[in-house]
Amino acid sequence: LAQLAGIMCSQPGFWKFMEVETEDEATNQFRERCGITSRKELDINPTAAREYRAVKSEYDTWLTCPV
Repeated sequence: LAQLAGIMCSQPGFWKFMEVETEDEATNQFRERCGITSRKELDINPTAAREYRAVKSEYDTWLTCPV
């Protein structure tokens, strides 16, 4: 999941979804939302992995109908 999160955070569309302007801001906000300090934790922390999936689901929904 860490690698997938890295890819997602690098996408300008994700920045817009997160209402930020840079990859660093998106990454920081994503980590805060998941309660982690490193995306590597997604691979070992089940709670963080669930939150990643929730963010990903919200993002996927947003992609089909961006506000």
